Amino acid sequence: MSQLSDPHQFALKMPSLSLSLAKAFMLLIAIAATTLYGIQVLSVGSWGVDGDIGVYQLQFDRMLSFNNLYTQIDPGFYSMMLLYARFFDFPSFLITCYFLFFCSLIAPIYKVSSSAVLAVLFFIICFVYPSFNSLTTLVLRQGVGFSMLFFLSFYFYSERRLTSFGKVMFASLFHASFLFYIPVLIASVFIRQLSTLSISWLIIAILYAADIPMKITDFLPENIKVFYRVAAATETEFVLGFKPLFLILSSLPMLCLTMRSYYNEVKQNKLLFNVYQIFILANCMAMLFSGIPYYDRIMLFSWVLVPLIGASFTSYLLEKTRV
Repeated sequence: MSQLSDPHQFALKMPSLSLSLAKAFMLLIAIAATTLYGIQVLSVGSWGVDGDIGVYQLQFDRMLSFNNLYTQIDPGFYSMMLLYARFFDFPSFLITCYFLFFCSLIAPIYKVSSSAVLAVLFFIICFVYPSFNSLTTLVLRQGVGFSMLFFLSFYFYSERRLTSFGKVMFASLFHASFLFYIPVLIASVFIRQLSTLSISWLIIAILYAADIPMKITDFLPENIKVFYRVAAATETEFVLGFKPLFLILSSLPMLCLTMRSYYNEVKQNKLLFNVYQIFILANCMAMLFSGIPYYDRIMLFSWVLVPLIGASFTSYLLEKTRV
C-alpha cells in the first residue's frame, strides 16, 4: 500500500524498499507476539465460565452440535468458530483472533506514519494499548469485527458512502454492535466542518463530566438500554457514569488539535479528516451512553483510532521539525 496520496500529505518521501521492509518487520513482530500469546494460552488449557473467554470456550465446545447457526446473532463470528471447532481446538481459535487483529493494524499504521521507523514504533505500542488488549483477549467478537474494518480500510473512507455502509454491515456479522457506526456515518454526511465537530465534542464532554447522560438514559427505549445483552443484568459491578480515565483517553486526539498548524493539516488532509470525523462522532455518541453498563465497549468504536491519530500527529511533529 502506498503512502498518503493527498496533496497536503505530511509523509516523508521514503524509499519504497524501506517502507516494504517496515511492513514485513511489523508482520514478524505480530508473529512473535502471537507466538508468546499462544504459549500463554496453551498453558491455561481451560477457562472458567465466570469470564468472557470461558464463555467463548463453552460455546466453542458446543459448536459441532449446534444446528441453527445462521438464525443466531453474529453469524460471521460463529461461522468462523464452527470452522475451527471442526478442524482445530479452542486455543488455536484464540491465537488466530489475536493474530488476525494485529495483522489488520499493519496497513493503517503504515498509512498514517511518515517513516518506516515510526510505523514500527507505533505498531509495537499497539501491543500494550489497553483497548487493543481488551479486543484480543476479552471481547473477541468485536476484535474480529474491527479486524475486518481495518482490513477493508473503513476508517479511510471515500465519498462512496454506500461502500462504507456495506463495510459496517459486513462487520456487524461478527458483532451486531457495529451497527453503531450507521448513525455515525449518517451524521458524517451532515457534519463536515472540523470546527463544528470540535465544538460538539467539547459540549458533550462537559455534559459527560457533569453526568448529564446518566439522566438521559432513563428516557432511552429499552432495546437501546440493552444494546449489549450483558447490560440487561441488574447485578453488575460496572460503575456507571463519568469516568476520568475515559475522558482523558478520549481527550488525547482532541488535544492534538490545539496545535493550530496540525488543526489546519487535518482540515486539508481528507484522509486524516475522515479518521477524525469518525473518532469525534463515535466518541460523542459513546459519552451519551455512559448510563449503560459496560459502555466502555461502546467507547471502543472511537478508541481504536487513538493509536492512528497518535502516529499521524507524531509524524506531523517530526516533519515540522525537519523543515
